Amino acid sequence: MKRDWDTMRSVLLEVEALSREAASKFDYFAPWHSDDPEAVRAVHALMLEEHGYLGGTRYHTLSDGQYLKNPVLTMTGADLLDSIREQGVWNKMKSIAKEKGVGLAFDSIGGLAKLAIGQMLAPTG
Repeated sequence: MKRDWDTMRSVLLEVEALSREAASKFDYFAPWHSDDPEAVRAVHALMLEEHGYLGGTRYHTLSDGQYLKNPVLTMTGADLLDSIREQGVWNKMKSIAKEKGVGLAFDSIGGLAKLAIGQMLAPTG
């Protein structure tokens, strides 16, 4: 499965919107053998947790799959989301990355955000 930054952004926004009570009852579930859209979202949530952008309880079963229960944003996750939250900035970042032939990666997001915002704020004319 290919990493999809739009899905990861969507997961971060979803987790941020959860109340504490809702988060305590929420989980992402990735069955071992499924490409269902919700399973794909769960795999992306698990990637975000693996890199420290989400917290929660992660576990797996041999028969079912992997879970991330009680997801919460970490401080690093909140910082990442702040840089990709606005749709216009996000679209500009993806456009710059494509134009420059740079892949979207955890390490390049911050630099792309600064570049996109700089271009958007530059005087025209």
